[in-house]
Amino acid sequence: MIGGKDIVFSKQTEPADRILIVQEFRKIWPNLLVQDGAAEGSLAFDDALGIVASADEFFVYRDDASFKSWSEHGALPQNDDQMVHVMVAPEEITLVVAGPASETYRMAQDAVARLDSPSGADIGQLFPLGNPTVANEPRSKDRAVSKGSRLPPREEQAA
Repeated sequence: MIGGKDIVFSKQTEPADRILIVQEFRKIWPNLLVQDGAAEGSLAFDDALGIVASADEFFVYRDDASFKSWSEHGALPQNDDQMVHVMVAPEEITLVVAGPASETYRMAQDAVARLDSPSGADIGQLFPLGNPTVANEPRSKDRAVSKGSRLPPREEQAA
């Protein structure tokens, strides 16, 4: 994302964390679409759960029109609050949102609060019929964070 605000949450990550984030966003954006960071197309929520559970990077769009706008034009003032960029490392989750006064910022804060709650992202609640098969291999290990840290999210201004 060009510009924006990074919300970084330090914790030992699990596949369920990614799904919980998208579930939280779906409360506000019922028609959201998800795009794997390594793919061009997008998927509806129900079709994207397996990808989300294993992706180290993905994008969540408000709806199909938002996905098309971002795909065709990139960041514009009209669409910058219609997408969240999610990056997951073994020991932190980064959510890139439009800015501190945006809807995406509030959604990201709600997702982080749920991740930090005592129940957190319980895989049994997210998948009552069993854990999907996922690959949780990190793409990069270039950011140092203390293991198991439950620190509050920190905010960073994106370049």
